[in-house]
Amino acid sequence: MHTNTICLLRNYKVDVRKCIECGEECSTYKCYDEQFLVSYPIFNGSYLTSLYTSFGRCKMHKQRQVCRVSIG
Repeated sequence: MHTNTICLLRNYKVDVRKCIECGEECSTYKCYDEQFLVSYPIFNGSYLTSLYTSFGRCKMHKQRQVCRVSIG
């Protein structure tokens, strides 16, 4: 079972690098590696802090101070 909750974005870090994609020919493009440090409440009223990462994205996420997560 999952529960939706609201979280606080405590820190956001992004590294920009070149990625390579090869089909018939290889090409390079700008891609983004992101780290999100978030805190969110759990069932007993305490807070958890978690680090989420994404790698090689074509676009950066829009930064927000409040996000929604599903915990379970």
